[in-house]
Amino acid sequence: MNKRQRKKQERKQDEREWQEYFDSLKKLPAWYWKRGIHDAKILDVWELENGVDKKRGKYYRNCLVLSLDSSGAIYDINVEKIIFYNYEVKKADVSVSELSKTWWMGDTIEQLSNGNYFLNFEVDPENHEKWHFSIEFEYADVERRDPPRMFV
Repeated sequence: MNKRQRKKQERKQDEREWQEYFDSLKKLPAWYWKRGIHDAKILDVWELENGVDKKRGKYYRNCLVLSLDSSGAIYDINVEKIIFYNYEVKKADVSVSELSKTWWMGDTIEQLSNGNYFLNFEVDPENHEKWHFSIEFEYADVERRDPPRMFV
């Protein structure tokens, strides 16, 4: 294989990888922060039990609420709050209460065969220790602030 053929093959491989990436974005839920919230600060965390989701009129057994300051995030700077309904902690390096005052580093999400979601995320408590946290949940709400107006 000559240099020209190798370059052509590499280009095709790059195109396939980009197409796979864009296809994976299409599968993500509409509420998800597709571009990422890396470097958003988790300001506060609280858990609620047995309530009614007023938006959907559904009862929930519990929910996990993360209040964020994403103004310093690298990509999605409009996320203010994430609410995970009917969640269960699957893996945690720390307790839920210790998530506050940490920095969101990255995450992966997948939809499970039962329709629930599995979110695996990593936070940094400012000492570069990086804690891992994984939850399974039924559905989520993401509250966003309006983007700032650049021109008036």
